[in-house]
Amino acid sequence: MGFFDRLRRPTIDAQERSVAWVDPSTLTFYGTQVGGLNVGAIRNHPRSGLVLPTLFRAVSMIADASASLPFAAWDPTSQTRVARQPSIVRRPDPFLANQTFVRQTATSLLLEGNAFWFLTAPDADGRPTVARPIPPSEVSVAWNQSKTDVIYEWRGRRMTLGVDIAHLRYIDEPGYAWGLGPVQAASLPIAGAIEAERYAATFFTEAAVPDGVLETPNRLTKDEADRLRDQWTTAHGARRGTAVLSQGMTWKQVSISNRDAEAVASRNLSQQDVARLFGIPSALLNVNASGSSLTYQNQEGIATDFARYAVQPITDRIEAALTDLVPRGQEVRFRFVDLLKADSRTRFDVYQVALANGILTVNEVRDLEGLPPLPGGGDIPETPTREGSTTV
Repeated sequence: MGFFDRLRRPTIDAQERSVAWVDPSTLTFYGTQVGGLNVGAIRNHPRSGLVLPTLFRAVSMIADASASLPFAAWDPTSQTRVARQPSIVRRPDPFLANQTFVRQTATSLLLEGNAFWFLTAPDADGRPTVARPIPPSEVSVAWNQSKTDVIYEWRGRRMTLGVDIAHLRYIDEPGYAWGLGPVQAASLPIAGAIEAERYAATFFTEAAVPDGVLETPNRLTKDEADRLRDQWTTAHGARRGTAVLSQGMTWKQVSISNRDAEAVASRNLSQQDVARLFGIPSALLNVNASGSSLTYQNQEGIATDFARYAVQPITDRIEAALTDLVPRGQEVRFRFVDLLKADSRTRFDVYQVALANGILTVNEVRDLEGLPPLPGGGDIPETPTREGSTTV
């Protein structure tokens, strides 16, 4: 069966799917109740957590940053890029741009804790040359009867790991066939954050809390109360100034209860939880963390922390999965230079030191800046002299 024929295989009925499969049409908040929170909804439908703006932003930031990084096959012995890149590295999925391929894989890891590639179009050596991201909800993963091997099925077909399918896990745990992602691990606080957002939205749109109350010792009929309210609104509504009251009438401003105020304020704490969950510095999500400040001096440190703790866990797993698919003796690496680029003056100061000490060549510097190489000597490193000057 050819590559395109395999892609056109019909899907099977929902009843035949893995128990992990969930019909998207049933995407509602239901499941395990923990203190009134619908935790099962988050575990079974990770996408439902995207109603939180901070979680949506966190996932998109990490996925987009990962997708922006170029990757290539390297020779670890010579520490040089492979001259002829394997086709599965040049274009893993012929139907998707490389950025889309990485973004879809990263999003699956972040939301589902697992990502799968359909491997096909093997070369003469039997290595797949195409890796297509497929939805984790379509894949059945289970141990065999003796629990010595993991069985994979996709669209009713038995898949062989490393031959037909690749499985990437966010967190591996011995004895578990499925990986664990941040959304599943933190389903309880995420469910609480969703409830806080829902409560705040209902409070500001539907809560019957007036701005203030006019009190009088006299007994008023409904028509008199309505007329008095309208007169007050006409005279003082949306205005600041001095009000003159008579006949023992007083004005009392109404404030929200401490409980309501704490519930609304808890939204900021939930946003901090999301930032910690995904390893993103809170300043990048515009979350105010107590005692923190974003200054020019610590911007570079924040970018480094984002790359190290949020993006690199994703790219490490993609690198390892692609390395298993390239010829032996090669490894796939993402280039983080573009993500960690400093301002122009700092970069060129660093380049000057690297050139003077023979660490980089002129053409290597030009490659980092996205410029074409220079002919005639651009690949020859400079040699430092004792006096501190350099020679070529």
